[in-house]
Amino acid sequence: MTGGMFAGLQALFRLQDSGWEHHANPWSVWTRVPIMPLLTLALWSRVWIGMWCLVPIAALIVFTLLNPRLFPKVPPNDGWIWAAVHGERLWIAKDDRISHHRLHWAGVTTILQAPPVAIWATGLVFLWPWMTAVGLAGTLIAKFAFLDQMAKAYREATA
Repeated sequence: MTGGMFAGLQALFRLQDSGWEHHANPWSVWTRVPIMPLLTLALWSRVWIGMWCLVPIAALIVFTLLNPRLFPKVPPNDGWIWAAVHGERLWIAKDDRISHHRLHWAGVTTILQAPPVAIWATGLVFLWPWMTAVGLAGTLIAKFAFLDQMAKAYREATA
């Protein structure tokens, strides 16, 4: 579950060593939350502005790539975001301190993101607002469930 794809994403976002410390800044995480809703709006805007929709889409892609490094490092703390980011770091590194139970639920919450993304994408392709909204909401809920598992994994691994 944590194979080459996640290592590739880690490299893409430059999350080696100090990159994780920047990404653990709550501003980094909370400013990523609206990316998918904004991307939804940008993709939907093709109806109103045609090919100009590529401008906000490109801006969102650039922001997504730069985001983990935009914010300053924060000192270690016991916050949920700190734990979630560092739990994800341990998970990607296949740290053996993460329990099998937590690995299982991290995998489940990762897989649970796929159906809502498919629903979201279908809604966007066919311009079905309710399907788009349901897919978006489901994706965000599953993502937060994953982050919660990562926070729990970090706290258990470092207890």
